Amino acid sequence: MKKNYVLLTAALLGTFSLVRAQEKKDSLSAKNIDEVVLTAMKQIKTDSLSGNLKRNDRLLEIPQNIVSIKSNLLNLQGAFDVQDALRNVSGIYIGDATGAGNVFAGTYNTQLRGFSPVSTFRNGLPSFAGGLSQEDVALIEQVDVIKGPAGFINSMGTGGGSLNINTKAPRSVRIGEANIAAGSFGFYRAAVDLGSAVKDKGFSFRFNAAYESQGYYADYAKRRKFVVAPVIQYNISKNTFFLAEWNMILGRALESSNFIQYETETTVQKHPWKANYQGDPNLPTSRLNEHYGRLVFHHNFNDRWKIVSQSSIKSTPLDQWSLLGGTASYNPPMFDDEGNALRSSFRNKQKYLTYNTQLFVSGSYNITPNIVHTVLAGADFNSSKSDTEHIQGAHEFVFNRNLLNYGIDRDLLIEPETDDQIDYTTSKDKTLGGYVYNNFKFWNRLFVDAGFRYSKNTRDRYLKGPYNPDGENKTFRHHAFNPRVGVTYMIQKNFAAYFSYDQSFDPMAGTDPQGKEWKPLESYNTEIGLKKDWFEGLLSTSVSAYRIIRNNSFSQNPATGLMTQLNQVRNKGIEIDVIGSVYPNITLTANYSYINSVYSKDPYASELVGQRFSSVPRHQINTWVMYKFQKGKLNGLSLALGETAALVRETDVPGVRIPDFVKFDASIMYQYKKWFVRGILDNLLNKRYITDGNVNARYNADWTAVVGERWMYKESNPFNFKLQFGIKF
Repeated sequence: MKKNYVLLTAALLGTFSLVRAQEKKDSLSAKNIDEVVLTAMKQIKTDSLSGNLKRNDRLLEIPQNIVSIKSNLLNLQGAFDVQDALRNVSGIYIGDATGAGNVFAGTYNTQLRGFSPVSTFRNGLPSFAGGLSQEDVALIEQVDVIKGPAGFINSMGTGGGSLNINTKAPRSVRIGEANIAAGSFGFYRAAVDLGSAVKDKGFSFRFNAAYESQGYYADYAKRRKFVVAPVIQYNISKNTFFLAEWNMILGRALESSNFIQYETETTVQKHPWKANYQGDPNLPTSRLNEHYGRLVFHHNFNDRWKIVSQSSIKSTPLDQWSLLGGTASYNPPMFDDEGNALRSSFRNKQKYLTYNTQLFVSGSYNITPNIVHTVLAGADFNSSKSDTEHIQGAHEFVFNRNLLNYGIDRDLLIEPETDDQIDYTTSKDKTLGGYVYNNFKFWNRLFVDAGFRYSKNTRDRYLKGPYNPDGENKTFRHHAFNPRVGVTYMIQKNFAAYFSYDQSFDPMAGTDPQGKEWKPLESYNTEIGLKKDWFEGLLSTSVSAYRIIRNNSFSQNPATGLMTQLNQVRNKGIEIDVIGSVYPNITLTANYSYINSVYSKDPYASELVGQRFSSVPRHQINTWVMYKFQKGKLNGLSLALGETAALVRETDVPGVRIPDFVKFDASIMYQYKKWFVRGILDNLLNKRYITDGNVNARYNADWTAVVGERWMYKESNPFNFKLQFGIKF
C-alpha cells in the first residue's frame, strides 16, 4: 500500500510538471484566455488567513499547515453548511455528517488529526457552545482550518487544530444573489445575499437570509432552519471603520433529533435502512435558537501598523428530545432475540451564553533594509456560562422492531412530579490571556517565528443529581505558559519548507477518586512540511508530517474500574493537500491523510499501550474535480465528480474494525450570463456504510463473561439529489 502512495504522489507531481511544460510551450495562446475566467479561477483559493485571525502573512510563509477555503469554492461545489466545506481539507473526519448523532451538533463531532472536538471560532473569537453548532453557508465568507495548537489564536483545545468561520461582511463591490433548491427526503431551501459596496467614508451593509427544510433517510426525522444575518459597517475614513453584526439561526428537529443504531454483532446493518428506533411521531419538537452579535473597531495607523478590537456575545438555548433504551440506560434501544426493546424519554435542556473580547496590535518595521521585524501583541478575555438539565423519563415503552409499534403516549413522557431522574450542572468559565509573537524576515527568504502566550482559566461548577443529591459546588483554576517557534525557508519564490513547534492546554473540571483535581490536557505538536504554489498562484500544494503528544488523558484502571489521568496519547501523521486549478477551466481539490493514533503510555492498563484509537481513520482520501466548458455549444456547462474514502477504523475491541467505505458524488451545472442551474448527486452507488461508530464487549446478565459485541454506529445517506437554481443581479 505504501508503494502505491509513493507512485500516486509521483504521478501527481509528474502531471504538474507536464502541465507546466505545456503551459510554457503554449504561452502565446495562454495570453488570450479570458481574463475574467482567470480571475474567477484564482478566487477559489486564498493566499492568506482571514483578517480577523491577526496574521497578514501569506499562507506560504506561515510555518504551519493551514488550508483556507473561500466561499467561491463552496458555491461551485454546491455546499450548504460548514461540513460540506471540510471535505477540501486533509486530516479532518466528520463522523456525524448525516446528523445521526445529533442534528444540532454541527462540527462538534469532527476530528482533526485524530482529536475531537475541534476548537471552533467565529471571526477569530471562540464560538464553542457546549457541542452546538449550526454554521450555514449563508454566513460563510471563508473557512480557515489551522492544524495543530495554533498559538497565535489562543493555545487552548485538544491539540489537533482549530476551525475558524469568517462570516460575510460588505465587500468592495455591490452584491446581489438569490437561489432556491429542492431535493430528496423533502429538502427545500431558499437563500438571498445582498450587499452594498464599501465606501471610503460612510455606511455599507451586507444582508443574508436562508430557510431550509431537511428530511433524513431515517423515519421520523426532520429539521427546519431559519437564518438571518445583517451586517453594518461604517467607515470613518479609508483607514478606520466600525462593524456591527448579528446572526440568528433558529433550528427545529421534528419527531427525532438523533437516530443512532445500537446492535449486537449478528444484527449490524440488518435492519431496514430507514429504521429510526430513537424517533416517534409523538415526540415533542426539539429547539435550538442561536443568537450571535459582534462589534469590531479596526484602525490602520499606516500601511504597516494596525490595531483591532472586537467583541462577541452568543446565546444558544436548547430544548432537545430523544428516546433511550429504558430508564436505566443512556444508550439507544437495544433489542433482544424476539425483537423487543425498552424505550424511555430523555430531555436535554441547556442554556449557553458566552462573551468574548480581544484587542491586538500588529505591525512591522525594517531593522535593516533586508531584515524586517513583525510584531503581534494582544490580550483577550473569554467568559461563558452554561446551565444543563438532563431529565430522564420514569416510564418505559416496549417497542418491537418487527411490529414497529410507534405512537408513544406524549402525556407519559415527562412527569416532573414523579420519580423522573434529573441531572443538573451549572458551569461558569473565564479565561484571560496575553501574548506576544515575533516574526523576522531575512532577505525575504528565511522567516523565523517566536513567541508565547500566557493563559489563566477559572471554572466554577455546580453538580446535582442522583449521585449528588445535596449538590456539589467547586472552583477549578489552571494556568499555562505556551511557547511557539517556527522557521520557514523559501527554496524558491513560491516554494517553501517549514518547521514548527507549538503547545496548547485544555482545562479540565473535576476530581479523581481520591479528590485530587484533574490536570489540564497538554498537547505538544512538532511539524515539518513543504508548500508550493503552481501556475502563477492558481494551484497550491502542501505536504506535512507531524507528531502530537497529549498528556493527562483519561483511562480506566482495570483493577478498580475508576478513572485515572495518567494516560498519554501519541498521534503521528502525514497530510497532502491540493487546492486550486491545474488549468483555467479545471478546478481541483484533493487531499490524503495518514493518522497513526495510539495510546503511548498507561501505567495501569499496559495492554492499552500501542492500541489504536477507535473511530480514527488511518487513511482518508478526498477528491473533487470540476471541468468547465468555455467554447462551442457546451459553453457554460460544468461537470464535477467527487470521492470520499475512510479506511482502517479501529474499535475498542481489538481485531474488530468498522468496515471501510468509498463514496462517490457528482454535480452538473449550466450557467448562462447571471443565471445558473445545478444538479447535485450524492452517494452515486447507493452504498450503505457506517460513517462512525464503536464496538464494546457485551457481557451476560451477571457480568461474569463476555458473550459478544455491542455495536453503536451511525449510517450513511442513501443515494440522494438536489436541484438548485440561482441568479446574480
